[in-house]
Amino acid sequence: MSEVTPEPGVQIVNVRYQFRRGTAAEWTTANPILLSGEPGFETDTDLMKIGDGATAWSELTYISGDSSDTVSWVDVIGKPENFPPSPHTHTTAQVVELDDTLSELMIVPTGVLPPNDLTPGPLYFQKEV
Repeated sequence: MSEVTPEPGVQIVNVRYQFRRGTAAEWTTANPILLSGEPGFETDTDLMKIGDGATAWSELTYISGDSSDTVSWVDVIGKPENFPPSPHTHTTAQVVELDDTLSELMIVPTGVLPPNDLTPGPLYFQKEV
């Protein structure tokens, strides 16, 4: 990854996110209720489910990349006039609700977890000025 040199006053936020993961059997045995929008990944099937905050794992449907789930370019709302858009930057102040969103995503690690533990993994934030 190349080094990015921000404009004066621009802050760089590096994020590392790790999905909850386990084998299909581990998910079936644990049968957790994922938070709303929380992804869960099956390491042996490469399938994923997204939680709704109320439904147990066994009742959630797998997400798919089925072509019926796609939106044509014509139907995209708020798209740039030129594609791809020209390279540009934004200050953190220009990103709507950035601080609130990052605060909501913050998970304080409580220890090192084994790779297939169904407990949420650590989420790292690095702020450079």
